[in-house]
Amino acid sequence: MEAGLDRGSGGCGGFAVPRVQLQRVTKIHRGSRGEEVLALREATVALDDGRCTVVVGPSGSGKTTLLRLIAGLEDPTSGTLEMEGRSMAGVPSKDRGVAMVFQDHPLFHHLDVAGNLALGLKLRRVPPAEQAVRLGEVADWLGLGRLVDRMPATLSGGERQRVALGMALVQRPRLLLLDEPLAHLDARWRVQLRREFRSLQRRLGLTWVQVTHDQSEALAMADRLVVLDAGVVQQAGSPTEVYERPANRFVAEFLGAPGMNVLEGRLAGMAENRPRFQCTDGGGAVGEFRWTSLGAARSTNAPILMGFRPEWVRLEPEAAGDLPQAEAVTAHGEVAVVEPLGHETWVHVQVGTNRWVVARGAGLGRWRPGDRVTVVIPADAVHWFDATTGARLDG
Repeated sequence: MEAGLDRGSGGCGGFAVPRVQLQRVTKIHRGSRGEEVLALREATVALDDGRCTVVVGPSGSGKTTLLRLIAGLEDPTSGTLEMEGRSMAGVPSKDRGVAMVFQDHPLFHHLDVAGNLALGLKLRRVPPAEQAVRLGEVADWLGLGRLVDRMPATLSGGERQRVALGMALVQRPRLLLLDEPLAHLDARWRVQLRREFRSLQRRLGLTWVQVTHDQSEALAMADRLVVLDAGVVQQAGSPTEVYERPANRFVAEFLGAPGMNVLEGRLAGMAENRPRFQCTDGGGAVGEFRWTSLGAARSTNAPILMGFRPEWVRLEPEAAGDLPQAEAVTAHGEVAVVEPLGHETWVHVQVGTNRWVVARGAGLGRWRPGDRVTVVIPADAVHWFDATTGARLDG
């Protein structure tokens, strides 16, 4: 057994593992003129024991508010929040066994790394011998051994965030909350700490909740993904489930680099016993698409949205013509922008006055702006969404 680690029923690494449940939680703030500002609306979220939940969404979507409610820094306007089956109504933050790490976590510049790590323990009057044990294990987990005598001003951004995480971990919290911890780091540090944080979470069996606006970070780290927009939970599930079967247009376009292509159109009758989709652009036809996955249940001329991921798009010279319609969706357009990214290339194809399709892949570097192309998408890679609500239509 490693020093300082308790492998008993309380969880791995001495961390008791809670189950957190939010049921229909709404939070309303008051603006500067007394107006109501909705931060969360009837959010229902379950945080799984010993797993990494990542809450992702654009700025202002309610991510930080959700963390602050869990931490006890704010109270919900309505709804319930429970930890291990116990209501947290009226329970102060200090009694919840929760620690938070912020994107600009303050370090005390007059203290070295060891002093910063030990400060919270000293304030709680933890015996010196226990302090030494906890600092030793956290320094080992986070690779801080060579930094303990350094002052914060001499640390890189990534090293400071590692120390900030250590300041939380020495408290042995039951729940660890991280608010955009990688947001202000350069790309190299983001990738490195993302890997280190994920490895540590799994090794210790921590119940870990992280919020971010970076969908790549969210997909890479999460066991469970929660997508927020305008204070509403849009979808929750495994990263694979949410990415491959988005619940609505927002999730489809928000997740992915780049996000899902979505084309507006209408049902335009039947062709060979299959409904036909006609993409529209300012009232004019851009291209005709047929599919087999949706069925003929919807009425002719009904508006509808068709989505497909950029990695499924194949580009062919326009002279090659369309593939058999039962096998693929096709349209014609002109290459407008080519973005070589080293490991892959993004090609932006204009298929109408205001309609664009992005293709993403490793073999697209041969295309040049002005090339006329046929856009080809496998029929089984197409997603269908309601044109009014944005909700998924095909199950």
